Amino acid sequence: MMMIEGSADQLPEVDFIAALEYAQKAIQPIIAAQRKLAAMYSKTKRVFPLVVCEPKALAICERVAGEGDQLKKAIFLASKKERGDAVKVVVEKAKAACKAELGDVFDARQIKMAFEKLQEKVYRNAIIQSGERADGRKPLDLRAISCEVDVLPRVSRFLALPARRNPGSRPRDPRHIQGCPGSRRHHRRPEQALVPAALQLPAFLGG
Repeated sequence: MMMIEGSADQLPEVDFIAALEYAQKAIQPIIAAQRKLAAMYSKTKRVFPLVVCEPKALAICERVAGEGDQLKKAIFLASKKERGDAVKVVVEKAKAACKAELGDVFDARQIKMAFEKLQEKVYRNAIIQSGERADGRKPLDLRAISCEVDVLPRVSRFLALPARRNPGSRPRDPRHIQGCPGSRRHHRRPEQALVPAALQLPAFLGG
């Protein structure tokens, strides 16, 4: 498998294929050296056991999640936080059921694997059967993107982000934006969060 990244407006396909063939021949000595090095100094590959969800645990979780369609109802709540909290409630019910029915054989990690399968099934079925995603968007709906052109009163090196991402979701606290220490609420636009940002200009713009 090979992934090609690049673009050319006026390069004929035959020339592009020829370039790939030339590169393939040129790289053969490097490949041969890598294989020789691996044969001389490589370690025996470790074999790891395949960890899968136990059928009994999956069946119990599926039964609990399907009672009153509580997992599906949880996944389709309005906001992401509400969805997460509701799913946790279903998970705890399933964990209690597994512990009661499986006893000492119970492994809490099985619950996580089971609900990954069950949630994926709910997501896929909703999109395929009713054409609806968890946040209420249809398959062809895109989140709104807006751009503004204006003169800033001063350069603050902050990037303004909308505090509300999906329809019906709660505004996100800018302090909780991952990987963005120092973020804060916009003082004039409470619906936006200000995130520290650095602007890298091309060298030719600097003269």
